[in-house]
Amino acid sequence: MKSPDSPYVHASLMRFRRHLALGVALLVLLVAGGTTLALWESHQAQAAEARMAAANVAQTLAVNVAARLKLADNALQAAALHWQARATGGAVPAPEVDAIAHAQQAVVPGLSQLLLIDADGRVLNSAGPATLPAPARDAFDGARRTPARLAVSEIARQPDAPGWGLMLARARLDADGQVAGAVLGLLAAEQLAADFRHADLGLEGAAALRTRSLTLLA
Repeated sequence: MKSPDSPYVHASLMRFRRHLALGVALLVLLVAGGTTLALWESHQAQAAEARMAAANVAQTLAVNVAARLKLADNALQAAALHWQARATGGAVPAPEVDAIAHAQQAVVPGLSQLLLIDADGRVLNSAGPATLPAPARDAFDGARRTPARLAVSEIARQPDAPGWGLMLARARLDADGQVAGAVLGLLAAEQLAADFRHADLGLEGAAALRTRSLTLLA
């Protein structure tokens, strides 16, 4: 029997200690690696869930904005149809133009400055501006270029209230299908973003409404 103090026993004990330390180190690495992997997978799952939730909220808000734009577009088209029906006998008197504008403007919350513009760009409303401001001119030109679609300008300041809006325009077509003018209206950005304040964005979430050029609208 070998003595505990013999070199052979001492070397065997050292090897055992090294193997034990190596085994413990490997076990620690495995546990740490497994924990890190589990945390990473959990983080990825939470991030994917957050992205999906954000995409769903953004889609819902986009649908709501589109619905409000469609409501305003319907009012502009209705005004154009009433205008066309009264224009068969010639020019429509300013009081009738004002009545058409006021009736359709009252249908859509946040819609203001509803103007009837003839083919030469003249405002037919009795209290309309002598010349169209830049956003209104852009929308008018857009409606003439694409009469089958709603034309939307860049942001425009509301004249009688704080805040901004979008100038919308729909072409009026005559009996031959030619552009005979356009109906314009300013839709308040606050109205477009009315659903934002009710959206579940979380504690640190935020939503913004931007134009095609990424100009902040609301």
